[in-house]
Amino acid sequence: QMSNPDPTSRQRELLVVISKFAEQNGYPPSLREMADILGLASTNAVHDLLVLLEKKGLVTVIKKVSRGLRITEAGKAYLNG
Repeated sequence: QMSNPDPTSRQRELLVVISKFAEQNGYPPSLREMADILGLASTNAVHDLLVLLEKKGLVTVIKKVSRGLRITEAGKAYLNG
């Protein structure tokens, strides 16, 4: 079965959170900040969502770097509809 390139509503919500946070603060949110904004108790859930967004080519996650998170051109295009 083909993997669906469109993010789920939860993934889209996270993408919007990252975009708005970065716009307001000039840097991307931490896992903890994303969890808090989304109302998730655990950063593991955020991590899982990020892995899926990265697989879909919508974000780039830079391992072992604090706030190592970027929305890709494809991600921006998706957000701008």
